[in-house]
Amino acid sequence: MWNNIYTREAQHDRFPMYKSIVGDTENKVVMDFGGNSGNLLHFSEGQIKEENFVCVDTALNALEFGKAEYPNAEWVHYNRYGWCYNQSGEKDGPFPEISKKIDHIFSYSVFSHTDFTEIVETLRWMKSLNPETIAVSVLLTENKLIADWFWRMRVQEYGSCIDFRRDLKECQSTFSVMDNNLIVTATPTLAKIDHRHLITFYDKDWLIAELAKEGFDVELVQPPFCYQTFLVLK
Repeated sequence: MWNNIYTREAQHDRFPMYKSIVGDTENKVVMDFGGNSGNLLHFSEGQIKEENFVCVDTALNALEFGKAEYPNAEWVHYNRYGWCYNQSGEKDGPFPEISKKIDHIFSYSVFSHTDFTEIVETLRWMKSLNPETIAVSVLLTENKLIADWFWRMRVQEYGSCIDFRRDLKECQSTFSVMDNNLIVTATPTLAKIDHRHLITFYDKDWLIAELAKEGFDVELVQPPFCYQTFLVLK
């Protein structure tokens, strides 16, 4: 189970991505879903007010780290099962209660480690909060740079890794890689499985069409200097 605290290195600065998507941030209440220790708030350098920031994450120690630095923000522990980050969580656990009226919801590198069903269920909950903008990142099969990066990371982690890049280009729906040796394709709902890592890619046209069937009209946005693509709902 992942339980990292992402401290204040520049590599964890997601604020430019957020800013490029939403534009105006003045006096906006922002929920960072999977926000860890609050780096979005930190790197905003005051453009997001501390009292207007809500961080939701499964890593309790990361939330405690962020709360110690920014006690006036809202820190929400979310104990729902996750294939990568929270395998001890509740498989169908409820989404958290949010006390503030949210203007913007931002989420980076969360849904690259879940299945499609989790995206749909989470977007429904996010929409129920009636924000102005929802922006969540995903991995697309056409993004060869990020596929190469993940493959190299798996090789470094395990010493070797199945070369999923050869099959990725043939994907027409969902493409998940578990650990270093298991590929699961065309499976929008993944089973709970004992493993260490999960990454999921989506065919762009399939993803847009399937989300439309679920009632989500999404725009794909590629922020500058970002290897993941954002699904944006307004």
